[in-house]
Amino acid sequence: MYSIVKRLRTGGARRPANEITDDPGYEGELRVGATGAVVTAILIEQDDEHMRPIIPPLEHAQLTVMRVDMMLFHGIERDKETGAGVEQEWSVQIIGY
Repeated sequence: MYSIVKRLRTGGARRPANEITDDPGYEGELRVGATGAVVTAILIEQDDEHMRPIIPPLEHAQLTVMRVDMMLFHGIERDKETGAGVEQEWSVQIIGY
């Protein structure tokens, strides 16, 4: 699904509402898949055959809210340097299929 994704947390802490509202988000193709029991959400450039993530993938992704044109995912994002997992939420606005 072609979507705009806003990351609602920084370092595991919820961002202020005005900061989230002012954030334009990241635009790309949202893909959700499972490897074993781990569900992962990833945002990539449309038609990127190498599936390079625009933002860090969301591991253990759980769909917590679903509306006609919006979804909310909760999961774990890995720190690039340490590999440590931090809590993250994605607000996903669907803009096309």
